[in-house]
Amino acid sequence: PPNFNRKKFAFQSWDNFDKALFKTIKDKAESEIKEPSHEIWGCDISTEALDVSFENLSRQNYKKYVKLKKRNFLHQEPPVKGALLVFNPPYGERLPIDYDIFYGKIGDTLKKEYTGCEAWFISSNLEAIKHVGLRTSKKIKLFNGSLESRLVCYQMYEGTKKKSSLRDSS
Repeated sequence: PPNFNRKKFAFQSWDNFDKALFKTIKDKAESEIKEPSHEIWGCDISTEALDVSFENLSRQNYKKYVKLKKRNFLHQEPPVKGALLVFNPPYGERLPIDYDIFYGKIGDTLKKEYTGCEAWFISSNLEAIKHVGLRTSKKIKLFNGSLESRLVCYQMYEGTKKKSSLRDSS
């Protein structure tokens, strides 16, 4: 549950705060927590980004569930067939990138190496998403802080989904 490991909330100092009710709600939430059924791993080429991720996981007591490695997504093998991938690539806001080339390389890597996987991206750079070069199966408008963004999904499959335009003439 969100903020489950948080020690103090402002509402706990209200005059009408019901300590017993809060404990009941927290105990119920805790009883419904399930261990992940799949391996969770994250990678980045930035040691600094990995350090921040590790700190955040540690603060929330989640570091035992996630394996972090310094790797370049463009030059690694998929961890398992049918993996669910989640990307938060640079948008060109903080890090200057040639996004048409960078996002194109991500799309090429997904198509060649990640058949059978599902890939989700979040980006506020709507132009960059077009350069992935793959057809989205889902597109959700949302905000990442103050940035209008899109969460997009790509279903990776072998070959093409285009149907032959030739008809049987017999």
